[in-house]
Amino acid sequence: MENKLIYALDQPDTTINLGNKAQNLLHLQKIRKIDVPKSWVIPWEIQRKYLSDPEFIEDMGAALQATFDPDKKYAVRSSSNIEDSGMMTFAGLFKTKLHVQGVVQLQAAIIEVWESINTDPVQKYAELFSISPDQICMSVIIQEMVNPVYSGVLFSRNPMTGA
Repeated sequence: MENKLIYALDQPDTTINLGNKAQNLLHLQKIRKIDVPKSWVIPWEIQRKYLSDPEFIEDMGAALQATFDPDKKYAVRSSSNIEDSGMMTFAGLFKTKLHVQGVVQLQAAIIEVWESINTDPVQKYAELFSISPDQICMSVIIQEMVNPVYSGVLFSRNPMTGA
């Protein structure tokens, strides 16, 4: 089920702001035909609504309840406008929550991801690129948890030289 707060990543509304990580997942899924866990995205406009009206989280609770299976576990991940770009990664700086289950835990995890913009490591890294915290927009990816057999990091380009 979809609503105006949460969008299935495999059928995105082209007018929403997914953030770089969600865009990259969408590219892997649609263009590269690589399987990714079932994923949803909360666009960064929703974070802005929450910041201007914290009571908005009640609407979010109803949307989460209508979208997610209370018996499944999920990964809640950042997808900002500035991470995973050609110039900067912000790798490991924004919050990720794993094995999140139930509406209350999903709400809490989403808020933690949004609030991770204000942590010291993010602030210091952003300063290196002359980025103000006000310039950071945060979408949130919610993915079904997958028990990994293997995990790792793949660089398709040298992060230092671009080769």
